[in-house]
Amino acid sequence: YVKKYGEIERSIRRVGDDVLEEVLELRYLQYMKWEDIAQRMNYSERQTTRLHGIALEKMQKLLKMSPNVLECPT
Repeated sequence: YVKKYGEIERSIRRVGDDVLEEVLELRYLQYMKWEDIAQRMNYSERQTTRLHGIALEKMQKLLKMSPNVLECPT
């Protein structure tokens, strides 16, 4: 679990935008609800989910460039 957490954290840090990284971290590493993330970041829920979408698009591009970044060992 600790190893996988670290891998996810490093992948989030590769996004290259502090705001987008914070949205991903709060959602996927701290398991916060959208309303709580929005309040903490001083955004509306709609803006927060929009930023989340942008962050996921960036992550998808990063994963296409380095597909083994989050590969699960089996």
